[in-house]
Amino acid sequence: MSHPVVDQLRQITSSRTIGDASELIKIIDQAKLKYLGSGSSRVVWSLGDGTVIKIALGPDETPQNKSEVEAFNCAGPEYLAEVFDHDSDQFWWLVMEEVKTRELNGIIKKWFPTPAGVHPMDDNFESMIWAPHVLHAKLEQNKKLTPEERKNIISWLDGFQRVISKCDISTKDMRTPNVGVRPSTGFPVVIDYANFDLLKWESVVPSLNSLLFESTYSQHPLLKKVRAAKTKEALMALTETPQFMRDFIGEGSTRGVYSLGADKVLKLEKLESDTQNKSEVEVFKCSGPEFFAEIYDYDKQNFWWLVMERTNTRTEAVEKKLTSYFGRDSKMRFIERLTYYLSENRLLDVLDAINTNQASTPTEKEEAKIWARHFASVINTCDINTMDLTDANVSVRPATNQIIFHDYADYDLAGASLSEIIFSP
Repeated sequence: MSHPVVDQLRQITSSRTIGDASELIKIIDQAKLKYLGSGSSRVVWSLGDGTVIKIALGPDETPQNKSEVEAFNCAGPEYLAEVFDHDSDQFWWLVMEEVKTRELNGIIKKWFPTPAGVHPMDDNFESMIWAPHVLHAKLEQNKKLTPEERKNIISWLDGFQRVISKCDISTKDMRTPNVGVRPSTGFPVVIDYANFDLLKWESVVPSLNSLLFESTYSQHPLLKKVRAAKTKEALMALTETPQFMRDFIGEGSTRGVYSLGADKVLKLEKLESDTQNKSEVEVFKCSGPEFFAEIYDYDKQNFWWLVMERTNTRTEAVEKKLTSYFGRDSKMRFIERLTYYLSENRLLDVLDAINTNQASTPTEKEEAKIWARHFASVINTCDINTMDLTDANVSVRPATNQIIFHDYADYDLAGASLSEIIFSP
């Protein structure tokens, strides 16, 4: 498989050692390839022929390309997106099968129907990895599947388990945004397996945060009362009691926020028709906790309440972090510019704005670039409409000192394109 861009990249990486990806990215830019997304270590463009090109951003990131090549060589193309070509000298680039991710939720929902309001990925995708037999009973209960469909799905699940066991693949980065559906088969394939580990198999277990939540916060007096409320009227009546009034933090147009201690908050919806909690749950299930405050528990039937990570929303903490990333004059307006640039596939403009920030150190510049690249990847992968991305909804996570969003209720996973949202640059 030959492509003019790939031929140019190969000519560079096979002839001499390079120290960064700037020369490679310049070739990509000149070819006007369609930008697809990026993570903390690599950027991806479509080659327009059913394949993508992945470029490592620096020499420390090239092992991710090498890892994918090694995993694919062992496992083959049935469960992993196919690697067609790669830089065999320095691993700066690789060419991979292009697979769409948006169809995955529909496939999983067909296999394992879930109640209305419950995300189709709940408890199912990780089970495919470490305990496919757990899902056999669910498949048997799904009467909408034909016997042949059920047989094929079980065969796929069992085969996936055998392959990752045979290759000793640690699926520590196996998550929804890294999986798509191959059109020719209608079955899932992993499209980003750079962080897979061929050294040791590790079972997927519940997150430590979830375990701590169950042991510590599930018995919190406020949460116990909320869980016991059978009607919205009963729930709202609780907010007038002294206990809830004492732990009241603040409110917006549709929700009230209450303290559950030093690192958790409870969000309660005021009206029967409110959907902000449901919106936050859907965004979080796709995006994960890197850029959005973590959701630990929620009302799975009505979405009347949810329990979320408590973050540092103090203005001085937020402005200090943003200044280190984007400069003293931009403040929160950089968030708007960031969204505008990403809607125009102009990630390089974002990185240029970071590089020209006179108020940051080289270390802070690198940290900011990693943040921006990965944030771009997440909102692109999850198709998030960031219409409510404002200064009031940005905070800093105390444990990591990273910028995150603690209110993302007005984000939209309905398929709206970022290019439809107009921000002034």
